[in-house]
Amino acid sequence: ETLKAGGKHGGTWPIVGMVQTVARRDLPEPEAVILDEAHHAVSAGTRGILARWPRARIYGFTATPQRLDGLGLSSEFDELLCGPSYQELISSGYLKPFEVMSIPSGVDLSGARTMAGDYAHEDVKQAVRRSTIFGDVVEHYLRHCRHLGGHASFWPSIEMAEEAAER
Repeated sequence: ETLKAGGKHGGTWPIVGMVQTVARRDLPEPEAVILDEAHHAVSAGTRGILARWPRARIYGFTATPQRLDGLGLSSEFDELLCGPSYQELISSGYLKPFEVMSIPSGVDLSGARTMAGDYAHEDVKQAVRRSTIFGDVVEHYLRHCRHLGGHASFWPSIEMAEEAAER
């Protein structure tokens, strides 16, 4: 059975949904809730959902257990279990050794607005466009990484990543 938009869930199958969707639904209390991005568990929306299901076991997963607003997660979770470190994964053969390379960005973010503890997306895009980072990243990739056969680079938007890929 699947839960259709606006429908009622009457079976025993798992329910998968975004917080905003689950908050609007009249759903039976589950035995367990698996919460991705658990660092958002202290938000009003997530707390509202969890309060409706006091007997459910809550399992939260996050790569960022430290919140920018300083709120802890102990109000929602009893234990913090830490997964393996990068070094443990490398030593066990699950992850290849890696080297991180960076260049001085020259990105001037003074005057950029912040939203929810992070820089406003459009302000970052404009700051990156005004900088010399595009040429520097491509030049450094060609000089140091071309022979490696794979790489990752992080950009403020898909559009900017596509521009960098073209260069």
